[in-house]
Amino acid sequence: MVYANLREGTGRYYKSSYYESLDPTEKGFVSYFLGMMAAKIVAADVLDVPWLFHLSMLQSLGGSATLIGRSAPDLIGLNRRMEWAVVEAKGRTNRHSPDAAAAAKLQTRQLRTINGRFPFVRVAVQAFFSPDLEFSVDDPDDYDDDAPDFQGNIDLAFERYYAYTVRAIHSNPKQISIAGDEFRFGVIDELGISVGLPTKVLTMLENRQFNSIARYLSERRFAEGAGVLPDGIAILLDKRWATEQMRLDLPSRDRSGTT
Repeated sequence: MVYANLREGTGRYYKSSYYESLDPTEKGFVSYFLGMMAAKIVAADVLDVPWLFHLSMLQSLGGSATLIGRSAPDLIGLNRRMEWAVVEAKGRTNRHSPDAAAAAKLQTRQLRTINGRFPFVRVAVQAFFSPDLEFSVDDPDDYDDDAPDFQGNIDLAFERYYAYTVRAIHSNPKQISIAGDEFRFGVIDELGISVGLPTKVLTMLENRQFNSIARYLSERRFAEGAGVLPDGIAILLDKRWATEQMRLDLPSRDRSGTT
C-alpha cells in the first residue's frame, strides 16, 4: 500500500503517479488505510500507545457493547501502563476535511468505558495531502451521556495482533541479533520486508502468556534506530525501500530487491 501509492521527498511523502491514476473509489480505499497508518504512528510516537486493536475485530472475538457500527470509533489501544485509548482514523485524498474531523471526534465519544476503565485519552487522527502527506490530531471532549461500555477479551486481541508476524516467522524464519537481543524474523519476499519478534516474546506468544508480553515490553526499551517498534515487532527493509528508490516514481524503481 505505502510502496505503490507514496513517493518520498525531502523529509516528506507525496502521492505517486499510481495513486493519481486510481479512480475515486480506489483512492478512497487507499486513503482509508493511510488514515489507519496515521493512527498507528500517532498512537505509538505521540501517545506512547504501542498496541492498537480494531474495535470490529474485538467484537468478532466476543466483545460486547450496545453500539458497534458506523458511529463507533475504529480503534482502541493500550499504553505501557495498560491504560486505554480511543482512536478514530480518517483518510482523505486531498486537503484536510473539517467535516471528517468533526465526524471523527464525534465517533471517539461513542464509548464510555473499556473493560470497566475510562480511557486516558481520546483522539481523532486524519491523514490528508496538502500536497504532501500530513496528519492532523484532535483531542475531543469526553464521552456522550448515552455512550455504551465495552467488554472484550484482551488475551485474544493480543493473539490476533501478533498473528500475522508469527505466521511470517514460522513460514520463512531466520535468526538475527539486534543490539544484543535475539530476534526471529520471517522474510516476506514479495513485499521486500522482514518482520520479527524478540525470541522471548515469541516464546511467550507460543505459551499464550499475554500478560507477560505486555509487562516485558512495557519495561523494555530497544536501541533507537534499531527498527524495533514499541510493540516489539521489528521491521527490516530491503533495497527496494531505500531512499533513492522511494524518491522515484513507481515505474522507475528497481523492484528486484535483496534484504
